[in-house]
Amino acid sequence: MLLDSGDSIPFSIFASGGNSKLPFVSFSTIPGATCPGAGECLDFCYSFKAWRYPAAFFRQLQNFYLMNSKKGRDIIASEFKGLKLKKGKSFLNLRLYVDGDFKNINELTYWMNLLFLRPDIKAYGYSKSWKEFLIYDSLKLTFPDNYKLNLSSGSLHGANQDIKERMNLLSCTRGEFVAVKIAKEFDAPIGNRTREYNRAVRQAAKERVFVCPGLCGSCTPNGHACGSDRFKNVTIAIATH
Repeated sequence: MLLDSGDSIPFSIFASGGNSKLPFVSFSTIPGATCPGAGECLDFCYSFKAWRYPAAFFRQLQNFYLMNSKKGRDIIASEFKGLKLKKGKSFLNLRLYVDGDFKNINELTYWMNLLFLRPDIKAYGYSKSWKEFLIYDSLKLTFPDNYKLNLSSGSLHGANQDIKERMNLLSCTRGEFVAVKIAKEFDAPIGNRTREYNRAVRQAAKERVFVCPGLCGSCTPNGHACGSDRFKNVTIAIATH
C-alpha cells in the first residue's frame, strides 16, 4: 500500500513548475473521476492526453489516492505547508488543479482552509465544480483572498444562467475562462500565437475577450491574467486543444 512504507511516496505531490508552459507550482489528480461538474469538456479534455507520459499519470493517481484518506490528506497538507518561496520572491503562484477538480464540498473546504494558512501563496484554478462552490458559500464559509476562481467552460451547469450568475457573484470568482473551437488553419503552437489565431478565437467566442497565449505567466508584464484582480469579470478565451 502507498502509505505502508514509512509514508514515503514515489512522486512529488506538487509539480515544481519547471516547464515553459506552466512555470508555477501545481497540483493535479485524476481527471473525470474527480470532476462532478464536467459536461462537454470531457470530449476535449487535454488531461487525458497527459497519460501518454507515465510519470504524469502516476502522480495524478497517487494524489487521487492520498486525497481519499485522512492520512493521505495530512501528507498533502504537510507538503503544502512546506512549499518554499523562491529567493527574492514575496509570494508563490500555485495552480490548483491542472488535472482533475474539487470532487466534493469536503475537498473544497480542505483546500480553502489550507490557503488561509499560507497568504504568501497566490492560488488560482479553473473549475466546473460550481455546485460545490455554491454549497460552500451557502454554509457561510469564507473564501480566502489568495484564491482566484476561473469559471471553466464545458461545465455541466454552463447552460444554467441562474447558477452562472450566482457563481459570478462569489468573492473568489475572477471571471470566465472559455475554450472555443476554431478552424485548424488558424491554429498556432503555444508560445507562437499569430494574429490570425487571436482573431479566430475572438470571433468564435462571439464576445469581447482576452485571448490566452497558452504560456502561463506570459500574458501581461505584471502577472498572469487568470490570477489577477485587474482582470475581474474579463472573459479569457483559448482554442480547444
